[in-house]
Amino acid sequence: DEAFLSNCFGAASVTVIPGAAGLPVIHSLSYGTPVIIHDDDNSQGPETFAVINDINGYRFAKGNAESLALAINHVLREFPPAKEVRTRCRRTVESGWSPAFMHAVFDRAVSGLPAVGEDDKKD
Repeated sequence: DEAFLSNCFGAASVTVIPGAAGLPVIHSLSYGTPVIIHDDDNSQGPETFAVINDINGYRFAKGNAESLALAINHVLREFPPAKEVRTRCRRTVESGWSPAFMHAVFDRAVSGLPAVGEDDKKD
């Protein structure tokens, strides 16, 4: 129920995903809510690469409750004002995880072109 999820993400200061993360990362970021995930990308979906420490979320040591608690504390107490963080989160989605971006990537790949063109590469 998107209306319910919208209320949840909109009211949350942070989304915490202590287990394997995937699409909920992008869902949270699209609402402007930062995400905390563990640091083992090999056991998660590719969407976790969207989480950038101190920009739109934070990572903790997998399986370490103290590290998770420190990550939550860090995001809640040391992140910039919510408006700035929400902007950062949404920019992340728009720049490489939005449906429009993914559509363009797939179209290029199906056409035999590199998935990301020279114009799409970021510094």
